[in-house]
Parts: sequence; C-alpha cells; structure tokens
Amino acid sequence: MFASAIAPLHDNGVTNNSPPLALADFGGAKRTVLFLFTLAPGQTWSMLEGGFSQSMTPSGISVYEATLEKAGQFCIGYDKQRVIDWDLQTQTTMQGYSPNPATFVTVEVRVEPDAPFDVLPYTDSYADGPCPSSGGGARGVRSTSTNW
Repeated sequence: MFASAIAPLHDNGVTNNSPPLALADFGGAKRTVLFLFTLAPGQTWSMLEGGFSQSMTPSGISVYEATLEKAGQFCIGYDKQRVIDWDLQTQTTMQGYSPNPATFVTVEVRVEPDAPFDVLPYTDSYADGPCPSSGGGARGVRSTSTNW
C-alpha cells in the first residue's frame, strides 16, 4: 500500500509489519517509488525481509531524511521488463498492476541531497496528477487508516 500521510509506523509485530510505499524526489528529475520508513524519536520497528541468502546478505543499509513535498494523485507507470526480471529471479509468475500506468494516491517526499539514487536499467514513468486514461479511479487508498 501507498502512504497517505507522514506518520510513525504502527507496530503490528515483526511478522505482520510492512512499510508503505511513497514517491521520492531525488532532485534533477530523478524520481522513484520506495519503501518509506517513518519512525518517531526512540521508536524501534522490525519486519521480515525476503530475498536474502547466505550468499546474498543485506548490505549498504543507510538512513536518510525525507521531507514531505506534497500529497495527492500521481500517475505511475512501470517498465514491463521489471516484472519479467523479477519472475526470472524469483521463479514466480507475478504480474504487474493494470492498467499501466495507473493513478495512485500517495505522498511525495524530497530525499536529502546526500542520499544515493540507484540508477536501474528500467524506464518507469512518474507524473503529478491522475493518468489521462486511468479508468478505474485512484489506487493505493485505504479508507480505514493512514498508518499502514
């Protein structure tokens, strides 16, 4: 799910925790979707993380400040090669969301200047406002809570 506000993460227990997604602006027309971990001072929060093994352990973990830029509708599209590559890597048959692109309601955060922007070989698209032909309305909205 996408974040609809900047608020400390709610702890549902390590096996049930999942951070929300958000649109991030790295400046210079560099944008991406990422997991947004928002913690209150002194707060701890844990989640299970998949995709690692003894030969591929987590590395390069850093914390960077993100500041709310705006909230609203965004037209977000993904490169279909991402799904193909994921399926090959994980031996799954996942499918990306449809339609592609689609309108999502979320927040956009500005990431501090020192945060690295990983350039991946995909052509994703990000635009302010709803997609011209989104069809089924906005996605990413959960009506019962703003803390996901």
